[in-house]
Amino acid sequence: MKKIFFIILLIVFSSDIYAQDDLQNYERGKKLVEYGNWQEAMEMLRPYMNSRQYGDLSHYAHFHFARAAYGNGQYELAKGALETVLDERRWGHTDEARYLLVLSHFNQEENEEALNEIKRLRDETLKDEAERATFDFLKNANLTWMISNLDKFQENKGYTLAIRNQLERKTVMSADERRVFQSIRTETSGGQSTARSSSNQTLDIALVLPFNYNGGSGVSRLQGGNFIFEYYKGLRLAVEKAKKEGMDVNLQIFDTERKPEVIDKILRDPFFQVADIIIGPVYPEETNIIAPFAELNKIPQVNPLSNLEDNIQGAEYSYLFRPSTSAMASGIIDYAVRRSSSKKIAIAYSGTSKDELLAKQVVSLAEQRGFQIVRNQKIDGKNTRDFFTDLGISRGRNATADIIVVLSDDPNVASPAFTVLESLNTHVPVVVPDSWLYFDFASFEMMHDQNVRFIGNNTINFEQEGLQKFRDDFYDKYQVYPGLYGHLGYETFYWVQQNLNSRIGFDFSRNLRRAGKQEGNISFGYNFANGRANQMVPILKLEDGILKIEQ
Repeated sequence: MKKIFFIILLIVFSSDIYAQDDLQNYERGKKLVEYGNWQEAMEMLRPYMNSRQYGDLSHYAHFHFARAAYGNGQYELAKGALETVLDERRWGHTDEARYLLVLSHFNQEENEEALNEIKRLRDETLKDEAERATFDFLKNANLTWMISNLDKFQENKGYTLAIRNQLERKTVMSADERRVFQSIRTETSGGQSTARSSSNQTLDIALVLPFNYNGGSGVSRLQGGNFIFEYYKGLRLAVEKAKKEGMDVNLQIFDTERKPEVIDKILRDPFFQVADIIIGPVYPEETNIIAPFAELNKIPQVNPLSNLEDNIQGAEYSYLFRPSTSAMASGIIDYAVRRSSSKKIAIAYSGTSKDELLAKQVVSLAEQRGFQIVRNQKIDGKNTRDFFTDLGISRGRNATADIIVVLSDDPNVASPAFTVLESLNTHVPVVVPDSWLYFDFASFEMMHDQNVRFIGNNTINFEQEGLQKFRDDFYDKYQVYPGLYGHLGYETFYWVQQNLNSRIGFDFSRNLRRAGKQEGNISFGYNFANGRANQMVPILKLEDGILKIEQ
């Protein structure tokens, strides 16, 4: 859509002052620059740098000569040619020359000189490009030097993002680094999003995912159990459906291989100059590279699978398609307030980072709302039964909690939990992740009988009209029915196309805020009116074999 000014605009001009024969080698020199024949181009252009003989034409010759020298890696030579034309104030392309001078300084690690020249740029488009170059060149620069010079260059967004990118990768920060990090996060998350302008009606999507997260490259050897590949197949099916219905969609696929060097190469692809949205990646170390790039280039970036808000904090162009853990904690406690008479809650959680974080947030909110925490315990498959029996969940005994929350997507926890609940037949509501709906060791009837409730997490609505057709289409195309990730991929694209299209425009943030609560295509829906993660976290129950929102 939007043409990002990523390379210097070619300056094309003609002159009637000189005889055509005099200009033939000059025009040839310019063409050789475009062809990448740097050395030959410099030799062709050198005679025209004589200002006494060629006047104003010599300024252009200096500029094109500098371009050739830069392409040939002769940065000092390029700087000399550029400084000559920058001394000529009447020349009308000083900003283009200054931008190339910035790049030459950066390539020689003369970072302070480059940053000072950026301050002198007047053309806003070139200034934006120079700030993007700042991030590219300084994202691995000396952090101590960058922090010490922050006051001088903090107006350069690429500079502050490069510092933030380095700090986010650190496991231990000094007190000064923490102060700078908090300050930068506040500044970079406080602005309003700017829409990427549209010059055509195509929805350009960059799908950036670690297809080969276990090693390897390419897609020909991906196994059926690859959850990323399944997600992609669901999304691709949705894209194909939209195209048949007349929508103009351009989907480009990139495999990160879960390698930082591959991601750096991907982000240099020209497609990111026009992309309207980046879907992916999913792992934190990948997001730490792509989120600053997305923010710098004002491209919405969506993590389609994670619930961890670390992925979006301080990055105003980054989103979670699914609810954040804090939104899930709020949904759980809101439900507990409505359903708990004595305000006694018990919490069990597995050892994953997500479950531990969610448990901590649930405990904090529960205490704020006046709940007594009867039990807060890490569990695995071995001690799951003990957790329930210690709460008095057994025949003839009164439970010490009137609501139980089990936070684990691990089937090794869910299976013994179901066994215990089936044998004890408790009437205490047990709130669990919606992933338990997809485990094959428990039927809907069993989950209904044991008073189990499910935490909405972009949960599939089995009563949606279009669900069966999607499943049939998926089977027809891939000869297998979709799992959870296939459904999520299909729903992700539906959400994107609802909020990025030619009818309502391509300002993703504005469109999400205006839309408020939205009905899903095959899910219970989403709400991004007040955040960059899905705020819709219904608590679901099975009633007569139908999954419904419990009011």
